[in-house]
Amino acid sequence: MANVKKNKVRMGFIGMGGRGTGMMLGEWMYYDDVVATAVCDQYEDRIKNAQDAVEEKTGVRPFGTDNYMELLARDDVDAVYIATDWCLHIEIAIAAMKAGKAVAMEVGGARTLQDCFDLVRTWEETHTPFMFMENCCFDQREMVLANMVRDGVFGLGGIRPFGSTAQPWNVVTETDVLNGWVAEHEID
Repeated sequence: MANVKKNKVRMGFIGMGGRGTGMMLGEWMYYDDVVATAVCDQYEDRIKNAQDAVEEKTGVRPFGTDNYMELLARDDVDAVYIATDWCLHIEIAIAAMKAGKAVAMEVGGARTLQDCFDLVRTWEETHTPFMFMENCCFDQREMVLANMVRDGVFGLGGIRPFGSTAQPWNVVTETDVLNGWVAEHEID
């Protein structure tokens, strides 16, 4: 087993401010199967600082650019982490999925219902993996609670699986969702 070759995910990081750099160095770079191959920001000093930090930690200097399309065109980027300002999240995520790059995007990106539809339609067209990087959805406490819901610990009162028509207590309709009246997430 010691000789088993481990595949690495080659990551491009877009948005190297406090959140982007902090997550790259404090979270992503701790995984043995993740390597930072490219960094991108609109500010030259942030690009250099991110490159320096990755090189100090890994011994390899990642490519740096101020143009996210240049990063997305690279063959040595499998996936991207997006931590830019919110108004660019959807634009970059859609471009990344169309380029075949898996997307991990900080929350707050969808500012309109149309943004949400555009994001979903792009996923439906490309089937490129996408994930919102919510701050606490997947922490230990949240995962324990999700498992408790799945195991029926709470019964039926107040908690219902989204989209389930098998239970009479579920009265949410597709119209409710499309009109923005419901904000629930499917638990499977």
